Amino acid sequence: MIKGLMIDSARHFWTIDDVLKIIAQAAISGINTLHWHLTDDQGWRIESKTFPKLHSTDYSAQCNGEFYSQDSIREIINYAAQLHIEIIPEIEIPGHSHALLTAYPELGCSDDARAIICPGKESTFTFLEELFAEMCSIFPGKYFHIGGDEAPKGGWRKCSHCRKKLAEIADENSAYDKNDYELLQGYMANRVHALLKKQGKQTICWNDALAAKNLDTDIIIQYWTAQYADLMKPFAEKGGRFIMSDMFHLYLDYPYSMTPLKKVFDYKPIIKGHDFSNYPGFLGIEACRWGGEPLPQMMDTLFPRLDALFSTASDYNTFTDSLKKRYRDAENEGLHFHPLDKCDPEGEERQKETFAFMINMNAKMNQDAIQHMENSPAQNKDFVESFIKYFFEPSDMEWLEGFMKKIGYSNAVSK
Repeated sequence: MIKGLMIDSARHFWTIDDVLKIIAQAAISGINTLHWHLTDDQGWRIESKTFPKLHSTDYSAQCNGEFYSQDSIREIINYAAQLHIEIIPEIEIPGHSHALLTAYPELGCSDDARAIICPGKESTFTFLEELFAEMCSIFPGKYFHIGGDEAPKGGWRKCSHCRKKLAEIADENSAYDKNDYELLQGYMANRVHALLKKQGKQTICWNDALAAKNLDTDIIIQYWTAQYADLMKPFAEKGGRFIMSDMFHLYLDYPYSMTPLKKVFDYKPIIKGHDFSNYPGFLGIEACRWGGEPLPQMMDTLFPRLDALFSTASDYNTFTDSLKKRYRDAENEGLHFHPLDKCDPEGEERQKETFAFMINMNAKMNQDAIQHMENSPAQNKDFVESFIKYFFEPSDMEWLEGFMKKIGYSNAVSK
């Protein structure tokens, strides 16, 4: 059973020493897999000897330059293996690919459309086959994550190569809609899945990929967002394999006011009242920590919430009592976890921390991103209701409504 943690080195580059410290503490919490997010819009963080422009200094101004050598990656893999932890790499396709397309713009639909990789050109898959073969040679584990989340299809709609490929896909199956561009994402995922199978790997995608009706059912799905919640039960009932990373409970970049310690301790793999732990395809649970700050702040957000997720304690009080020694040991190593008396904030303290987080998060999000969220076909009532239910309380609603209207995201709150 997977007991996982994801860390994001694409947006925040961790030193090798920092990664090793995170792994050491996460091992004490009980994890057996570390999902390592290594590529995104903000940077390509792993050395490629086959395609060195991915991390070369020529592109460092746009891609933030820092990366891990293959030797340093292997050092981290070997260290994790000693702690019985498998490293699962993530190379993002087709979206979140600005860093890749900055280095190799010919992989996009045009030089001006760099947001997403083009699935309409056969040359794309020639490149990806060489790239993934090299990446698989570095990571000995059985899993490989290919992302698949938040992939805008606007560039594909304008691309003659993509339109032609979509027509070919629709012609092969009369049940497919020739205007359904999600089929192209399924097509790309399936092609890469086939490449990875040849390398002895099992493919993982974020649950956004379930929107593609042609997605290979052998691909493992990682659930994170309620925007695609309705697609999970049919997938599981057909025998599909999946990992649970519900953002409303297991995204540890949210503050303790929004994801308090007890909520993590009480987590069960339930979506819309349905318990998914009963399915044979349920592979386990993974907490995610997107972005990052210096190591002390990172440790603060991860611990003790990661301990809570994988605790075997019979009840919450027994669990918190067990943390006393854990905290002493960490302090002896010069590490500081979140103060235990502030892990479940209430009242004004909770509200102040939540509102401050929302304001800061908005400051980092440009108007184009907000517009994309509001206009996205995936945006739905379930997501909005879940966001409000799990992150806010009734006393927050007046502030939340005003805040969302102020930033121009008018569909976010409904009474």
